[in-house]
Formats: sequence, C-alpha cells, structure tokens
Amino acid sequence: MLVIEGSAREKVHQAGVIIGPSLIFNTTSLPIIPGADDCGTFKNGSGLSYHIGGYYSYDYIPDLLKFEGQLFFENRPVDLLEQTRGYEVYNSLTGQYEPLVRSHTYTGNLGYISLDIGAKYKPFRDYPFEIRLGFEAGNPIVSTEYTNTEQIVSPHGILFPNERLTNLVGSGKIRATSSSYGASAAISYTHKLKSGMIISPRLIFRKALNSVISIDDWFQDIVRLSVSIGFDFGDKNELVPIEKIRSETEIPKDKPATSNSIVKSLSTTEIEFIETMVTQTYPILPYIFFDSLNNELKNVYTENPTKNIDESSLPKDNLLIYYRVLDIIGSRMQRHEDAVLHIDGTQDGAESSVFRDYSLARNRAESVKKYLVDTWNIHADRIVTGTLPKATLATGESYPEGFEENRRVELSSNNPFLFEPVVHTKFSEFMPLTKNVIVSTINNKPVSSWQVEFYSDNNQLSTFSGNGDVASVFPLSEIIKDTDYGTLKNLKMRAVFTSDDGSEESINRSIPINVSSSNYELGRLNLIVFDFDRAELTNLNKTMIKNFTAKNTLPESEILITGTTDRLGEKDYNRNLSLRRAENVSKLILQFNPDSNIKEIKGLGSSAIYYDNDSPEGRFYSRTVLIEIKTELK
Repeated sequence: MLVIEGSAREKVHQAGVIIGPSLIFNTTSLPIIPGADDCGTFKNGSGLSYHIGGYYSYDYIPDLLKFEGQLFFENRPVDLLEQTRGYEVYNSLTGQYEPLVRSHTYTGNLGYISLDIGAKYKPFRDYPFEIRLGFEAGNPIVSTEYTNTEQIVSPHGILFPNERLTNLVGSGKIRATSSSYGASAAISYTHKLKSGMIISPRLIFRKALNSVISIDDWFQDIVRLSVSIGFDFGDKNELVPIEKIRSETEIPKDKPATSNSIVKSLSTTEIEFIETMVTQTYPILPYIFFDSLNNELKNVYTENPTKNIDESSLPKDNLLIYYRVLDIIGSRMQRHEDAVLHIDGTQDGAESSVFRDYSLARNRAESVKKYLVDTWNIHADRIVTGTLPKATLATGESYPEGFEENRRVELSSNNPFLFEPVVHTKFSEFMPLTKNVIVSTINNKPVSSWQVEFYSDNNQLSTFSGNGDVASVFPLSEIIKDTDYGTLKNLKMRAVFTSDDGSEESINRSIPINVSSSNYELGRLNLIVFDFDRAELTNLNKTMIKNFTAKNTLPESEILITGTTDRLGEKDYNRNLSLRRAENVSKLILQFNPDSNIKEIKGLGSSAIYYDNDSPEGRFYSRTVLIEIKTELK
C-alpha cells in the first residue's frame, strides 16, 4: 500500500544583502610629477575599506549550479608612497652640496558602483560549500578625488620656494577614469537557519582586467571577505499532506513510470507500533547540587520559575521532573500549610578545608530557602536551614564524581507528602515493533547518487545520502531519533535520485503506520537507591514499593524487576551490585504480598545507563531498580 505525492521542488530564487571588508591592492605607473616621466613613478600601495550591496541568485540545477548577480558599492582608497633622490642642493648648515631626498604621497578615493555576474558550483552535494566564478564591471561615479604632495626629507633646513617642507603637487578629480573590469573567484559556505534566513560567508579574489585610468597603467586587485544574508522565495510544490495511515487504509497505486524515469518503481515497508496504557511513578530526589566553591542555584533549577504548577502536565522523564523539584515542593507547601521544610547544606572534602566554618554549606541552604520564599511566597518560619559536617551517606571521593555529589543541599520534612513521587496515570506509550524501514527500487537508469529525507507532518526528521543504488535498510531509531513516537504523524519519505547522465528525479512516498493495542496495562516504578555502593533500601523506597504494588498489582499481574548502576566502578562488580538491589526489592515485595507473581529478576549493572552520567543527578537516577507490573486487560 503506497501513496505517491506531488514532487517537492526546491525554492529556486534567493535574494539578500552582502556586506564586508575589502583589501585593495594598487599597482601603478603614475608619474610622481605629472608631465615629468623622468622624475619617477608611483608603484604599489594597499588600503582597507568596505563594500555593501545586494544579490539575486537562481538555481539552474538544484544543489549543483546557480547563476548569481551582485550589485554593490565599494569604496577603494588609494595610498601610494615613493621616495626620490634628485639633484644636489647647497646645505648652508654643512657648507656642502647634498642630494635632495623627497617623500611623495598620492592619496585618493574611488567610489565604485559595480555589477558582478557569476555562476556558483556546488562540488559536494552533502557539504554546503560552493565555488563561484564571475565577471565584474564597475564605474567610479561616486568619488574620484585625489591629492598629490611631496615633502623634503633631507637635507635638514632646505625648504620649497613657498618656504615650507611640504608642497602640493596636485589635487582634485582623477583624470581619465574609465569603467573597470575584473574577473572574480570565490569560495563560500552556506548555513540555513530555522527561520529560513540563509547566511553565507564568502572569500573573494578579484583580478583587474584593465587600468583604472586610460592615460596610464593603474590596476586594482581586491580581496573581499563578504557575508551575505538572504531568503529563498518563489513558488514551491509542497509535499501533499496525508492523514495518519493505518493498515486498513486503501492507498492509491503508483502512477506508471515512463521509460525516461530514473527509477521504474519504489516501495517501502510499513511501520508497526504497539500502544500500551502505562501508569508510571517518578520518585523525587531530595538533593540540590552545586558547582564547586559556589552557593548559587544552577539555572536548571530556576530557569522556569512559576506561581502555579500542574504535576499532571510535567514531562514523562525522571530528570526533567527532578529539575522542577523546587517548584514541586513550593506548590505542595502552599497546599499543606502545616509542612515544615528542613534544608541542610553540605560541602565536599576539598571545600571543607577552605570553609572550615561551613559558611559555604550554610549559604547553599539559604539560597534554596530564598528561592522558595521569593517565588512561592512560603513564610520564612516554615523553612529551617542548617549545615551538615558531610553529606548523609556520602559518595566516596576516590572518584572525582564523589566531590560533585557531596556538595549539595539535602531536603527533608515533617510532612512526607512533600516528597511523594509524581505519578502519571494511564497514558499511551508507543513501542515500535519495526526496527528498519526497507526501501526497494527497480531502476531504468544507473544511479550515481541519492538522498532520502523523512518527514513527519512536513517537519524534517532525518536525511540520508550516498552514491550508487539507494541503501535498502534505514534503521527506525536513526530516522525518528528523539521524536516521541506518540506524536508521529503523516510520516513521509522523499527520495532524490541523480543518474549518471546528470538528470535528477524526485519521488515521494508515505510510510504506512500500523498501530495495534497491547493486551495488558503496565505499571512502572523507578526506585532511587540513595546509598552509593549499597544495596539496602531506604525507608522512603520501602514506602514507595508498598504503595505502588498495592495500587497496581492484581492476582494475575506479572512483576519484572531490573537493577542498574551508574558508570562508576568495575562492570562485573556493578552487575552483582545491581542484582543484589533487585533481589532485595523482590524480597520486600514478597513480604508485603507472598502471592506476588515475580516473573523475572535481573541486574544489568552499568550496561544500560538511561541518564546522563556526567551530572550527579543523572548518576543518582541511574542507581535504580525498575519495577514493572504487567496486568492483562479483560
């Protein structure tokens, strides 16, 4: 079952502005003294200036060849310097004849309006680099001013007839200026922002083809560093939107391919998902971690301050819920006015050698209190701050990570409700049964290169490319990446093929999606094993296990228990540690309900780490036992 959509044609027009610095290299044979060629000539000089203008480009062959025109203003400064030794003059100070040494300076400014027409070639389809060759024509219609002066360098005391060291040789408009022609070569890099804006830095070399003036030789070579900023525009045939496709949907057949088509036929496999109803319990880690020698709250705890929080709308992710822990506690304290919060600050071993009075630990506790008072209007009397000589059940500091975990604030309360887990009840979870999308093609012509793009609701998910025949297997995990399976809609594929003769063809397909419902509900609880390198359960964990199993277990329920660890330590040791944690949970469940049907107990150690172990909170949430309770639907 396949859907053929309208071919997607890339936007072929682009326009914008260009701006940047210019380095002008002047090579001349201008006479130092006009009309006196035997007095010498000016030779070389350079100057730094700028250019600004606009551009328009057209995709003649998409992703391969563009034609582009640029119209811009460029200021071209002239700064020439020469020194001459002329006839000898009498120096009254020394009583001798000495050579007259003069310094000659020619300064000016040429303001050009230029038009550059060129072609841009993209040598590598998968890399956004382009090579441009162009022809440039300009005219100095804005400015042609110059000043020619000379100054006596030696002998000392000699002056010009005007009794000055400096003499004006000439000034005004540069004579006989003409149109200037040049050939340009450039290399550019193109980056497209999500807003659609296209930014392209360019390095350009312009070689002069004729003289600036018609009466003498004067050439200007230029190096430009440009930045262009523009947008695509013009008509575009969009991918035809489709509704979410299930296996029972009738899908139109392909349109017949012609003998000139590159691809005779293309087909894809469908994707299967199983939808399970899940209730998941997310425990709260009552620690706030701090940077070394710092008592300010990290941005992750405070970047979304709020006066109201709906726990049912929190993300279904342990760490993302944890980063809202202060808001969760603040909201719960507003609802339970009898609750008193205790905040105890700690320091790591290195910090305690500097702050022997535990002032750093005290300030950490006060910063947490201040946030709750200022953001949630909790009365200061309901928050008690203190310090601990070291973290409760501290992590060993033989690892650098131990220092990170021991510089923290520990939270506790007389009201256990403040630290009850966040529970998301009966939400849909989609698990893919398909591992790969298989693409099959039959070609009319040999294929030199291909590119395949996957979309969901016209939002691009991923891109693949290669040479020769298209890859037949695309892993679903690489296609969808971090996208929530439940939000996946209108999954489509766009394939672009280039044949050996340079022709190109675009084919669009919908990817059929088949969603079936599982025959069981799933309850899930991740315990936080607070004790580093320990398997014993805390009282809080015991309470969570008791409440969770009581609410989610029926006589026909199956229980699966899986232990994991963080990355610290040896793999074999971690595997045994995680198994001991899982076994202790199993024993506790059987204490609460001896008839529990525990189907599986296993320890994965650090072979399955679900959270970023570069952060202390990620390591704590990795020291866990996952309890899954599967109950068949009736």
